Amino acid sequence: MQYKSLDTKKIVFGLLAAILMTVLLAGCGGNSNSSAENVESQANNAEHTADYPKKTIEVIVPAGAGGGTDVAARLVSQYLHEELGVSLVVVNVNGAGGTLGTRQVKDAEPDGYKVSFYNEGTILNEVMGVADYGMDAFKQAGIAMDVNSVALVSSSKFESFEAMMTYAEENPGKLKFGVEMGTYTQLLGEYIEQQRGVDLQLVDVGGVNAAIASLAGGHVDFIQSPLGVAKDYVESGEFNSLVVLGEQRYDKLQDIPTLQEQGVDFVLPKFYYFAFPKETPDEIVDVFTSALEKVTAGPAFAERAEGLYLTPNYRNPEDSIALFEKYKQLFESYQEQ
Repeated sequence: MQYKSLDTKKIVFGLLAAILMTVLLAGCGGNSNSSAENVESQANNAEHTADYPKKTIEVIVPAGAGGGTDVAARLVSQYLHEELGVSLVVVNVNGAGGTLGTRQVKDAEPDGYKVSFYNEGTILNEVMGVADYGMDAFKQAGIAMDVNSVALVSSSKFESFEAMMTYAEENPGKLKFGVEMGTYTQLLGEYIEQQRGVDLQLVDVGGVNAAIASLAGGHVDFIQSPLGVAKDYVESGEFNSLVVLGEQRYDKLQDIPTLQEQGVDFVLPKFYYFAFPKETPDEIVDVFTSALEKVTAGPAFAERAEGLYLTPNYRNPEDSIALFEKYKQLFESYQEQ
């Protein structure tokens, strides 16, 4: 009986061992299949990345057609087309201080075929609470260029910024500044009021094209505009360029003072950058930013950009991110005052 019991135990243990082995082998087989699927997926991603780009790239401009950002986007896109070998189509998505366009890119498929071309407005939108995201919601492809001279322009009745401020002091609430509420133009107006002790009438006219139309139509007294957009009006004498908002006077306008020289401690660094959705593969971004660096270094591109008061000034993604953080701190200091 003992021998029979022992044989039974051996059979039971043998069956248990066989069952365990089957489970283990099944588990190993599952992992093997999963690993194979991962390898296949990575291979497919690598294949798609390796032949990037192979179709049209959408350049989302979160501003209206004909404005400074739009003009710059179309210029650089033309040269990127030559470098990348595919078309770049500029799509204007205006509204909500630029957030409609930037959000569209933020939420897009991260395949490299939708990219944002915008300016410092993304930082200001976050700082001013217009958007619940900032530059870190994107994968940067680098800064393309700077706007040399962002000017305050007025109708020709004011020959200088100081003359305009004198009018504002003598006529509280009468001087009309055309702004886009929720953007840096509103912040700028409030800063002028605070530091010059005047009471302005901030008129919400929208983006730069609408602002220029409002000034030309006599609906407001002064606006903020990139010189490249307003230059025809300035050169004809219809508008006066009163101050520049950069840290230094612009080489081509040495007789126009900075806003800081006029007693308002406000500087507006202005630049144009490209950015992809956050999860876009690094390999795709590297292809794009390499092309951008080559374009901005080209003499033909530089000549055309300078004609629009733009300066090609490529910064790689890492340097761009550092610059964004610096400007975010600057704008936050303005907001606190």
